[in-house]
Amino acid sequence: MSLSRLEKSSEQIPQKPFIPPTPIALTSTRESWALSAIDDILELLKDGRWHNVREAVERSGLHESKVEKILSFLAEYKFIALNKEQQEAKLTPTMLKFLKEIQRTNKKVS
Repeated sequence: MSLSRLEKSSEQIPQKPFIPPTPIALTSTRESWALSAIDDILELLKDGRWHNVREAVERSGLHESKVEKILSFLAEYKFIALNKEQQEAKLTPTMLKFLKEIQRTNKKVS
């Protein structure tokens, strides 16, 4: 196909305007409540002391089985230490240091 013929054929193709895609929500409603519950539990534990599961249930407002799943997740990834026998949890030293650093940084920015 010659260049002039190619130019003619491209002139005949109507160009569609660019429409950007609809933004995708970063979190669904389901993920939002889970993140909120994790925040509530971490807020409870940020004093570095052991807290029983009942306190986490009361703080989060979730059923005990859901709180236990959240605590298991946090323990699996070493955010918290979990004493299943005593049904207690506390932040690991690394996570406690991390949260305190975030608080310190937020106070500087405010």
